[in-house]
Amino acid sequence: MIRHAMLVFGCLFLLGCANGPEPRPNLLQPLNGRTDRVGDILDRARYQATSATEAFYLDDWNRLDSLSLSLQDTAKLLAALPLPIERQKDYAAAGQRLTELSTQLRVAAREKNVADTSNLLAKVGLEVRTWQAAFGAIITESPSMP
Repeated sequence: MIRHAMLVFGCLFLLGCANGPEPRPNLLQPLNGRTDRVGDILDRARYQATSATEAFYLDDWNRLDSLSLSLQDTAKLLAALPLPIERQKDYAAAGQRLTELSTQLRVAAREKNVADTSNLLAKVGLEVRTWQAAFGAIITESPSMP
């Protein structure tokens, strides 16, 4: 009886492992100007900034170039989100800063300029964290926002 129970348990265990983790959305694909949630865009920006840093550490300049282009698109999405009227100017300016940093990062990656790339990656990471803190406050204040 114990052998049968162990066999059943073993089979169930193997079946559970065969399912694998839930698929993650591809955060590098273009969103074509739309998203369902602010959190999706923020996750996308954080993932792209982290991936860009990893590409830099691995000397994968082509990937860093494509990630900086993706960050530019994400910055435009962030800046275009519907926000409370009194904060729109601030967030539009922050979106512009992230777009400019991403553009500079792309140029530095194409030139394979290590010092400039490292400096710009630090600034991009800080800007993304600033966006997360700012949008987190808005989401908390305004539950009707997507």
